[in-house]
Amino acid sequence: MIVALFSAGLRLDRPLGWHEWSSTVRLIAIVMPATIGGVALFGSEVMGLLAGAAILLGAVLAPTDPVLASDVLPARFS
Repeated sequence: MIVALFSAGLRLDRPLGWHEWSSTVRLIAIVMPATIGGVALFGSEVMGLLAGAAILLGAVLAPTDPVLASDVLPARFS
């Protein structure tokens, strides 16, 4: 996994700036924690899981790779 992330990072041709990376930052900073929290709340309230198990379930089910991979890799690789 580390080698795959490193090689994908080497292929990036996106300039480093807020405008270019704002959607990625919003996904990581807002959407991913909200999804983890929502699934954890569902797991604890509806499924009756303990807090640790509910948070783990939320972290496992959070949308990471499909959401961010399409944003990080340039269009010519997708």
